[in-house]
Amino acid sequence: MGVERAPTPDVEMVRGFDLIAQLAPLIAKHQGKGTMSAVLLGADDPPKKIQVGNYTMEVTRMRPRVAPGAPPGTPPPPPPGFAGAIFIAAGPDEYYAAGTEVSVVISPNTPGPEHAGIGTVEEGVFVDGRWVPSRQLAGDETGQGGNLSLRSHPIDRIPDRYVGIQHFTLYRYR
Repeated sequence: MGVERAPTPDVEMVRGFDLIAQLAPLIAKHQGKGTMSAVLLGADDPPKKIQVGNYTMEVTRMRPRVAPGAPPGTPPPPPPGFAGAIFIAAGPDEYYAAGTEVSVVISPNTPGPEHAGIGTVEEGVFVDGRWVPSRQLAGDETGQGGNLSLRSHPIDRIPDRYVGIQHFTLYRYR
């Protein structure tokens, strides 16, 4: 198929394979149990809703932003070819999400209080099957507990690794 013969490395493909390699043990553990789902969005796709465990994830493609300091009227760069994420329920209110260029709003899909909030969010990586958090996200990075933003960017402390995985907990309220 020629993938291995590209004239230059496809950085996004390398990042994607790295995320999948990190998540492989978790994916194998949850395969076929109804505790995992994924979504892929093209450039013009509307938001998609998927159910994972006790919650519904509404996944929206992030739109590119104009670079800081760009002259007024500068258009944003074109969006990348795809955006997507995988969600894995590690417990009733505990999840892992990996992906790029998506925003996620979460709502309950079981009886009980009708609203969901994000309790904690860590960005990090799996190293030899063990979760290694790189930083804790605060309210200004989660819409005050209202949404997740998944993007890929380098991790300062871990060479050659890119963040794209978040570990988060949820709670319900009225």
